[in-house]
Amino acid sequence: MIESCKIIIYSNILKLFGLLVCILALCIIPAMASDDKHVGDGYTSIFNGKDLTGWHLLDVPETSNYHTVKGNFFVKDNAIHCTQMESRNGALLISDKKYNDFELVLEIKSDWGCDSGVFLRTNEKGKGIQILNDYLKHGSIGFPYQRDSEISVHFITPDESAAIEGVSQDVAGNSLVYAIDAAGWNKAWKTNDWNQLKIRMVSGKPTITTWLNGTKVMEYRGRKSKKAEGTPGHIALQVHPGNRWKGGYARYRNIAIKELTN
Repeated sequence: MIESCKIIIYSNILKLFGLLVCILALCIIPAMASDDKHVGDGYTSIFNGKDLTGWHLLDVPETSNYHTVKGNFFVKDNAIHCTQMESRNGALLISDKKYNDFELVLEIKSDWGCDSGVFLRTNEKGKGIQILNDYLKHGSIGFPYQRDSEISVHFITPDESAAIEGVSQDVAGNSLVYAIDAAGWNKAWKTNDWNQLKIRMVSGKPTITTWLNGTKVMEYRGRKSKKAEGTPGHIALQVHPGNRWKGGYARYRNIAIKELTN
């Protein structure tokens, strides 16, 4: 009788232990799967936080100033680290999948002096539309790169301890229908911390809107773009070529995308 009771008690303890394990698993596994709050809200993660599965290096000749090598991109502490090599070449890490209209969210954190960016509707030659992540003097974050035009806000200080100043008065000339002012940008930006950048891209010309930590930065209704008009393309992370890159790493994590349909 006593032995029978012992067996029943032991069996119940095992069942209770198993139940506790299941409860803990249900609580822990979703948190481990992704830190990105957008995943499961119509967004799909495109970076697993462990390696570069789902991404590939730009494949161009060694003579190109965007000749990309493995050392340009690696994963550490659940983030993609981007850096320039001794050659001073630029580099691109390209998503395997193409996208047309979408919302992209990602967290960014760069060392001061890094000249990086997010390329949209990129082709395998490295041509696309760039949203700047230039964390250095005369750089800008959250605005599109446009050759021969003035970016609306830019850093004018020599280090990361101070924020940005200056707003271009020629917003319309930059194809911008909205641009945040310097005070608004400074309020949104978190120095020496991770910042979330959200990019919405729709239509052929295209229309691009960006947000920084939930604050709208700009809305661009572009001129016709031979690089990306009306065609799907890849997402890409950039290392800028040349001497503007002063060292350190541009980091990206929690990268997720929601494809949009008309």
